[in-house]
Amino acid sequence: MAVVADRRSPQRDRRLVADGSPTPREPMISGRHPGGNSEEVPHEVPHVVPHGDPPITGVATSVTAFLGRTADGPLGRAHRCRSHADFLRTFRGPHPSSDLADSVRLFFENGGSECHVVRLGSSARRGDDGAPPELADYRGSAADGTGFHALDAVDLFNLLVLPRDRDIPEADFLRILGAASTCCKRNRAMLLIDAPRSWTRRGQAVVDRRAVDGLRELVVPDHAALFYPDLVCGDRGLTRTIGPSGAIAGLMARIDAGRGVWKAPAGLDASLLGVRGLEVELTDVQNGVLNPLAVNCLRVRPTGVVNWGARTLAGADGIGPEWRFIPVRRLALFLEASLERGTRWVATEPNEAPLWARIRLAVGAFMHGLFRQGAFQGDAPDRAYYVRCDGTTTTSQDRDRGIVNIEVGFAPLRPAEFIAIRIRQRAGEP
Repeated sequence: MAVVADRRSPQRDRRLVADGSPTPREPMISGRHPGGNSEEVPHEVPHVVPHGDPPITGVATSVTAFLGRTADGPLGRAHRCRSHADFLRTFRGPHPSSDLADSVRLFFENGGSECHVVRLGSSARRGDDGAPPELADYRGSAADGTGFHALDAVDLFNLLVLPRDRDIPEADFLRILGAASTCCKRNRAMLLIDAPRSWTRRGQAVVDRRAVDGLRELVVPDHAALFYPDLVCGDRGLTRTIGPSGAIAGLMARIDAGRGVWKAPAGLDASLLGVRGLEVELTDVQNGVLNPLAVNCLRVRPTGVVNWGARTLAGADGIGPEWRFIPVRRLALFLEASLERGTRWVATEPNEAPLWARIRLAVGAFMHGLFRQGAFQGDAPDRAYYVRCDGTTTTSQDRDRGIVNIEVGFAPLRPAEFIAIRIRQRAGEP
């Protein structure tokens, strides 16, 4: 199976939203893919898919993976936690140098419901339990299922958080982010990044374009998002500053559950719970400088501390429109995973026109359900999405190789663009 995506951009107006980016006009797009004359799903999609084909269901969107050090617990494998109490029973509590325990706590306080925690140690110094993990420990081994490869045993995760470890030099920790974002690309997930500590000095922001661009070059930018500044938190009578990514993951889970993965996790309703404040209170001018660089800023508002940005690291002004916004990227990843899993049944079916029609109906029913929930732009189905699976997407050469190709296009709520996703499945196998 392979997935690719492209996009086509109508004009936008200049109304501003929470992260300072333009909101779109309703896209002037037909339901038919440009340049194509293929048959598409009818607008009125039946609720029951014929032929007894299993309906496509959406995958989870906010299962979060955490890697780092804890006080105790199983080493080197992913352990599922459904509450903070689960985490404490398994891992006992925080390691004094790591933000992981606080990040997991804030994840659940802000709306998270499921995470997978991988406790790391130093493989280079096996006799010293106090040694921090190194880059090799994060990267791990596919053969041994260690490091990021411990997540290979997890059925699904959508977000990855690497809480800060004070015993790991900043330069070394930044090198870990590249391998982390590659892991996310492989698993259709997003990496949530805490801004480096060096970006704040004596309570003041000292970050500049060069620092942001340098970090961007280390990662797969459309699978990563950056958040600044640190949170001030209190727990067990102590006040600490920790990175915001765990709380942001919980916020995304809360908004996904209440509004959908297509809603930006930003704005006045994107308040962070369990925090006392911010290490740096940014001004509007500072926010106006950092946001176009694709730094998602946290702000203090009358409702409390809120997330005020929704850009991926591919979303800096001047870089290009591809995968600029977090909800657009996450919606596409959700569709890719749901459609790939939901059409595996085609493997044993004859790769002919009747199968293609069944696929169009099954995929169309799923997309229509999302349209009715408000996931897409457009006031009618043919302006919101299309489904293609026919002789133009699947050539005779594809059929000889046992491949069926499905193309799905959708117009996300923001920005006003059509994005096409192509799913490749095996079909016609005995």
